[in-house]
Amino acid sequence: MQNPLDSIQWLQRFLFPTHRKVTAAWGCSAILALVTWIHFAPEALRQSLLFDRQAVLAGEWYRLVTCHFVHLRFEHFVHVGWPFLVVGMVYESGGGLARMLRIINILMLSSLAITAALWWGHPEINYYTGLSGPSYGLAALVFFDWYLATGKKIFLLFFPVYLGRILSGHAWYHDPQSTTAWWAHGVGLATGVVWLAMEAWLRRTGRHRLLRLLGDTTGQEK
Repeated sequence: MQNPLDSIQWLQRFLFPTHRKVTAAWGCSAILALVTWIHFAPEALRQSLLFDRQAVLAGEWYRLVTCHFVHLRFEHFVHVGWPFLVVGMVYESGGGLARMLRIINILMLSSLAITAALWWGHPEINYYTGLSGPSYGLAALVFFDWYLATGKKIFLLFFPVYLGRILSGHAWYHDPQSTTAWWAHGVGLATGVVWLAMEAWLRRTGRHRLLRLLGDTTGQEK
């Protein structure tokens, strides 16, 4: 696997990606652009996309998906936006469409897991927004990949540090209108860990074709 931290030509690949190749840089930039557009869209649009339990019960099921792209406060928007900028530029180390597929897979799975936990596990929550939970799942993949690429165990500190952060329940932006759902961060992180465990099992059992279908590119980059 190519070391993404030694990729000094990332800017060139970011600006001039190989044709027929959908890079992680462009993919993450597209996600960030969508989140940014929604954040600065009219208030009425944001309100129509967030998770509203009563609206969902009335038939607006799309809110179960769109709520993850809505951030009502600027601090939360920045907190979620910068990891995609970093991942898109620094994490790009080849893989093309496969690499972006892996990112999309973990974002979708963690979003589904958080939505399920929100709906059945927290019936007292009537409103929910944010992509920070799924970003924890993505960060788990990135930091573990950096460990594999560099052999530096310092990258594994991400897991105990973020787990401690979740368990301690730090609230950076508590106010009467908004509360941090740290359980969502925990579900996102757990989804990332489960995904890594699944990849390890598939690799150990020789199911490389399925690994490639899921977006794992480690076998191609060695």
